[in-house]
Amino acid sequence: MAENLEQIRKLFEHKLQILEKSLAEARIAQRNAPSAMESHSDTTRSEMEKMVTALEIEINNLMKKMALIPNSQPPANSPAQLWQQVKVDNAGTPLKVIVVPDGMGGDTIGEIKLISETTRLGRAILGKKAGESCDIDSLKVEVLQIG
Repeated sequence: MAENLEQIRKLFEHKLQILEKSLAEARIAQRNAPSAMESHSDTTRSEMEKMVTALEIEINNLMKKMALIPNSQPPANSPAQLWQQVKVDNAGTPLKVIVVPDGMGGDTIGEIKLISETTRLGRAILGKKAGESCDIDSLKVEVLQIG
């Protein structure tokens, strides 16, 4: 299952590339925008400065998240924990998930959904073993397989 971690790493590297390309384009637009001293000035330069700053912050946050991706997964026979693939029965529908740190969920890799540890499902399955079940509101979810 180490390939799951590699796929997650590639997904976030792709997001990083997109952000870096956007940052480069925003910096060019910022440099080419008229300054406040030019008679035909508008707010474009100021807006581009804000965009550059926001993209730099987003890139920094993404790199911090990427640093959280481990090089190996926990053993398959352990209770469900972060970075481990878990197959659950979600009201009769099998679902494969990987519970990830807060802020890294929401994406899908193949048939595996990345869910945040702070979601109701993430909180419910963490610490569970295969065969155990949990309730989320009125829904019963069973952990079918770990790893």
